Amino acid sequence: AGFSSSYFYNSLLLTATHLQDTGTHITFIDTAGSGYNEKHGADGTSLQNEGELQLVQKLFETENLDPLTTAFISPYSGQVTAAKEIFGKQLRISTIDSFQGQEKENIVLSLVRSNDDGDIGFLKDYRRMNVAITRAKEKLFVIGDSATIGADNFYNSFLTYIEKYGSYRTVWEFDL
Repeated sequence: AGFSSSYFYNSLLLTATHLQDTGTHITFIDTAGSGYNEKHGADGTSLQNEGELQLVQKLFETENLDPLTTAFISPYSGQVTAAKEIFGKQLRISTIDSFQGQEKENIVLSLVRSNDDGDIGFLKDYRRMNVAITRAKEKLFVIGDSATIGADNFYNSFLTYIEKYGSYRTVWEFDL
């Protein structure tokens, strides 16, 4: 909740003392330069990113994430539909909007947007992103393309926060 507290709430949102620790609770996995570009889903409207879904599969293996305590969320229904085809019912999969008010120990957030124009679409709804990044009780994994989102002030601040307080990784660290 550290980023949300500083960005949205003037650092007034505090974590209870008994819940504070020094572990890494937020990780950004950067897909810039990987060719994991967004595309329109089967319905032709909502976007999806197959490369990010491959990375999610690898993340479950390398981080030993338990599907019972982990949820996959994305702002794009096309990505949610594609994820359900891969993971089935073994994992809670939802759009950010339909996950609002819920929590899981671990959250994997797929941002989807990856293009040469820096077009971030739904990601401009920062309140929606605030909901997304505050759903994890223990660990939040955000997958996105820093080259696409980094020109936006909100996401630039988010990436800077992660570099300082979290873990910044690249897709190249995963054997895909």
